Amino acid sequence: MKIIALMTFDIFRFSLGAALEKLGHEVRYLGEFDASDLEKEILDFKPDMVIDMGWDVWQQDKYQDGELESIRDMIKKYQLFHLYFAEEDWLHFERWSKRYCKIMQPSFVLTRSPLTIRGYEEMGIPATFFDVGTNPDFHKPSAFNPDYACDVAVVATGNYTIGEIRYKSINDLVVPLIDKDFDVKIWGRDWDVLDWCYLNKKIPEHMLKGKLPFTETPSVFSSAKICISIQTCNDQLSSRTLDILSSGGFLLTSNTKAVREKLLPGVNCAVTNSREETLELISYYLQNEQERIQIASEGHKTAIEKFSYQKSLSTVWPEIEREWARNQPLQIRPSSQNLIKNGEFKEPLELDWVTHHAELVEDKGYKGSGSIRFMEGEENAFIQQKVTIEPYKNYLLSAWLAKEGEKTGAPINIIIYYYTKDHEIIEIGLYTSLFSTDMSDVSENKWFGFRAVTLNVPENADYAQILINKLPHKDNSAPVLLSLCELREIVL
Repeated sequence: MKIIALMTFDIFRFSLGAALEKLGHEVRYLGEFDASDLEKEILDFKPDMVIDMGWDVWQQDKYQDGELESIRDMIKKYQLFHLYFAEEDWLHFERWSKRYCKIMQPSFVLTRSPLTIRGYEEMGIPATFFDVGTNPDFHKPSAFNPDYACDVAVVATGNYTIGEIRYKSINDLVVPLIDKDFDVKIWGRDWDVLDWCYLNKKIPEHMLKGKLPFTETPSVFSSAKICISIQTCNDQLSSRTLDILSSGGFLLTSNTKAVREKLLPGVNCAVTNSREETLELISYYLQNEQERIQIASEGHKTAIEKFSYQKSLSTVWPEIEREWARNQPLQIRPSSQNLIKNGEFKEPLELDWVTHHAELVEDKGYKGSGSIRFMEGEENAFIQQKVTIEPYKNYLLSAWLAKEGEKTGAPINIIIYYYTKDHEIIEIGLYTSLFSTDMSDVSENKWFGFRAVTLNVPENADYAQILINKLPHKDNSAPVLLSLCELREIVL
């Protein structure tokens, strides 16, 4: 695809941007621009989509100057698909991502926190989980650079008080280095005011090296004996952590839940819980070079295998393409076929669906589709359809739901059964339940997005039966609307 990447920071361009290029996309970058510059680029380049991410400089500047709306309007004017990577979630969802998306109304959001997906869907914006990664083509082992050689390297911004565990992480990893004899080099801003937050702790001036161009970070990580990575959230890895590993550096970081779950302390990194432990680990690994080199080597392998943007983008890209196709003019069809017939509910139901206490609603639906109305109250209501499937495949089932009126919705069960050609049931390929409180009033234009992946289709399966069942609800529930129901093959 042809992509305009609205990215100011090198960290964005050389990571996600470069990975997109590596995957064969043609990418043009805009960093400092206004609506007129964007329009010129659109007319000249004729892009398929616009991508931005994070909490970028241009976003913040235009938000403060009241100019975000002009950028949004230009993207909407040319009906471009807008993909936003909220790589600051969950920490800055309320502070930034939510505010930004309310104004910009992107077509699709990649969020690094599953906790925020519901928040985007409540704004009418589909979202899916996508974590930060690293670009191994950029962050790779580099030649030794004596200018960056040291016992311990820290590349980070101070930001002592922002984050769930950042204050402790800095305390455990950086503060104990101040009055020791290790050769320490610290790059980044705000380290000269450490004593504002840590009483009587001042970093010696000879350790402070000022700002470091992002393009130099692979060389630092390859030349320092030990590289420290500060963690901000207990359930996430910082991107710096992955860049150190990808560059072949020896990683020393905080002992967090995410580090324990995603890495192997003692195998591909070292972790600490206190100032004392940090000093012990540094002393140990400076004296045991071969062990240090072995752990760094394992860390490099881990980064390539588990955290490269090239691999993670390839996994999520089919979902992005489906959302992209859904946003195109009607004559453009998705590259992956929807196996459900009349899933947009534009044709009479009896042609493709078996129904009970359900009726077609043509004028209410998600993004121009029609919908099914399940009757309210204690009556059971359902729709079902038989679809052809292929053995060994997985499928993504998606749908959008809302309710009508102020009363609560109703619980919904969504089930897919696998059958043989002799109509014998093999197993349940998908079983999921939605709560009565999941649905918002359709008058608010808030649709609840449902997505779930099936089990592998058995070898002897011939077809599947999809059942979407509104359960009886004794509290006189509101009618429930089901819209844009799709079943598409997905590669996991």
